[in-house]
Amino acid sequence: MSRARTKTMVYAVADDVEMAAEDLTRSWSNETRQRWAIDRVPGDPRAITPTEPAAPAVRLARLRAEHESLAALVPPVPANHQRVLADTERRRDVLRHRLQALDGEHTHTEWHGTAVGQALQEWKTVHYQRSSAELHSHEGPLLRRPGFARQASDAARREAPLEAAYRDLAAQARQELLPQVAEADKVAADLLARVLTHERFVRIAHPEVPKRLQWLDREMGLLDGEVSHARRELETAIGADWALDDPSWAPTPPSLAGRAFPVDIRDALSRDALRQPGDRVVERAPFIERDFGPDLGLGL
Repeated sequence: MSRARTKTMVYAVADDVEMAAEDLTRSWSNETRQRWAIDRVPGDPRAITPTEPAAPAVRLARLRAEHESLAALVPPVPANHQRVLADTERRRDVLRHRLQALDGEHTHTEWHGTAVGQALQEWKTVHYQRSSAELHSHEGPLLRRPGFARQASDAARREAPLEAAYRDLAAQARQELLPQVAEADKVAADLLARVLTHERFVRIAHPEVPKRLQWLDREMGLLDGEVSHARRELETAIGADWALDDPSWAPTPPSLAGRAFPVDIRDALSRDALRQPGDRVVERAPFIERDFGPDLGLGL
């Protein structure tokens, strides 16, 4: 209405003229137009009044509270989670490889030197002897074929119990490995899910949170240095000048006036009191420093 030049028409909905006049009178003083910040008077509640900066200790407490609240929002992950994840997957792969070595029945694997590896080695040795004897019993010289056949039959009799012993040990080792492999898979999957949740939060959903946390860490380090410096100055000032500023706080040394001692302390600690009868007294001449003349700087 401030731009009106001739007249302004205001329409109001009311039951009668008195109610319309009352409504217009009440709402006429309400201003909804925009105002400049420089036009605000000091008494205006919307005016921004500058305040004194808080003490370093107060600002440090505020930053720490904000840091704790923000850090609680970030999905937690172990420290050095990339290395922890790599180590977890490596242990899982080792267990899987040991399980695959049992199924492959290879002698030179992780089971070499164990009871399972020893049983496998003994079985494979007899197995190779039987296979070679059977081959020569069919393709070798005619006169030696019966001997190779007997060797193959003897090796077959010795192979059966060795194979059964290895199968039993391998089954026991497999029963021990299967729960470990399942647990390793579960741990690796859980850790990977936590890492992905953390990375999605700090990289996609809320990338401003880690930046704010870094800024808070830097500011808290600076304020912590200021607070520590102020504390050291205060402790130094209190320790050096507190007795001079207020002598009533200075400690009072104990008084020895009026106290009786059986032996005089000075006599008890003197050489005369410590000297025994018959001791020889040697009088020493006073020491006189000799004058060698001016110093010529020769190191003599």
